[in-house]
Amino acid sequence: MIKKNINVVIGLMLMVLSAFWIYQMTTLYYRYHFTNIVFAFEYPTWLIGTNIALGILVIYHGFQLTKYKSRLKKNILTAGFICITGILINNFYYLIQLV
Repeated sequence: MIKKNINVVIGLMLMVLSAFWIYQMTTLYYRYHFTNIVFAFEYPTWLIGTNIALGILVIYHGFQLTKYKSRLKKNILTAGFICITGILINNFYYLIQLV
């Protein structure tokens, strides 16, 4: 009983956090392209799209965890790897552009 509840709680946490991540990126995209705000620093459009795609992947893994179709350890490792990949891309994207 407790293990089922842990899967549901962690799955919902993953989905909520990644939905917030997607919301932040779509808001940033909207502010860059459809407002008259001048930014001193902007993320490239491909980076915002990559972040949205990674957020959708984390939502998928959270959904799989709440429906008991995968194991907790595997899902946490996969979602953690996706989040760390997103953080690294956000901080070091300029190195990718130079290649």
